[in-house]
Amino acid sequence: MLPLLLVIFITFISLGLPDAVLGAAWPEMRGDFGLSFGYAGVIAAITCAATVCSSLLSARLVAWLGIGRLVLFSCFLTASALVAYSMTASIYVILLVTIPLGFGGGAIDAAVNNFVSTHYRASHLNLLHGFWGVGAMTGPLIIAHYLSTGGGWQSGYLAIGLIQGAIGLLLLAKVKAWSTPRMNVDANDTSPAIISNKDAIGLRGVPAQMLACFSYCALEITTGLWIASFLVVQYELPVSQAAFWSAMFYFGITCGRFISGVIADYFQGQVLAKIGMAVVALGVGFTLIFEDLIFVQIGILLIGVGCAPIFPAILKEVPHRFGHDISQTIMGLSMASAYFSITITPLAIGWVASQVTLSILPQILLVFGFVLLLALTSLNKVKPALSS
Repeated sequence: MLPLLLVIFITFISLGLPDAVLGAAWPEMRGDFGLSFGYAGVIAAITCAATVCSSLLSARLVAWLGIGRLVLFSCFLTASALVAYSMTASIYVILLVTIPLGFGGGAIDAAVNNFVSTHYRASHLNLLHGFWGVGAMTGPLIIAHYLSTGGGWQSGYLAIGLIQGAIGLLLLAKVKAWSTPRMNVDANDTSPAIISNKDAIGLRGVPAQMLACFSYCALEITTGLWIASFLVVQYELPVSQAAFWSAMFYFGITCGRFISGVIADYFQGQVLAKIGMAVVALGVGFTLIFEDLIFVQIGILLIGVGCAPIFPAILKEVPHRFGHDISQTIMGLSMASAYFSITITPLAIGWVASQVTLSILPQILLVFGFVLLLALTSLNKVKPALSS
């Protein structure tokens, strides 16, 4: 019988599987539906809006269903949506089933993150996000396989949906195990202060914290969603090869997060974030300066590796920087900023792509990186509330 922690890791692989699939499949999908490249932003925005809704409802859903049944239900919900993707020839059906796809993913994300944070060690939480990267990398590889063998994006979505269903069966067998008390080794005895979101936003450093989360997620979602289309447009790369390099971006994130999880105890979060920013800058520079495809591909991988430690480092610093007593409120604002970014950025970049061209993607990434650097620089000037 598999231990619950391993099942949780597998669950986060399933969470990551559909997250990067749209960007890999879209160059062929949009041709089948007769749509512009920018329309992918509409689908991504609907997914993220549904994710925000389920995240906000997650506490009530856990209280109503219990953590085990909620994760089980959400997994089957996303599996059903992915299978529906594979069986339709209508963009309107795609838009409709995108809602349960995002809703199920958001419920799993919020519920499992809180469960692991409460009942397991911090190292387990780092590994959890590494396994998300495994799923996010594998999804585009599955799409690339079916595109290269003639199966089409529909077969790729069907395969991913069936994998989700199989994971759902695994969760069904372990549904009662979630109610067993776990280690709770990271519990903090500090009583949380009652502070409103409005009051928290007025604190020094909180706007910079929110901007950092917003700009980081804008950088990641823009690369993940549009890099395959950029390679098709700018380098006339076959869609299957472009999808592969979309997967390599997430491969870079995955490897980087496992590595940063190992070394995180030896470096401050600020240092890891700076290292990540330097690697991102190098990767974006490769895509801007060099015209040879091989250097652009290396740049994509470097951007992924550089992204890996940044977001966890930003979140890890919250209790130290602002204090344990109000950290939950500020963490909530941070995640709200992240989800808001993931919701609106695809729409904005989709509009830019339809008005201009995707060839300016590296310049867009450079802008997001610069804003992120400014936000991190401002954050680092905030005097920590807790001593090291």
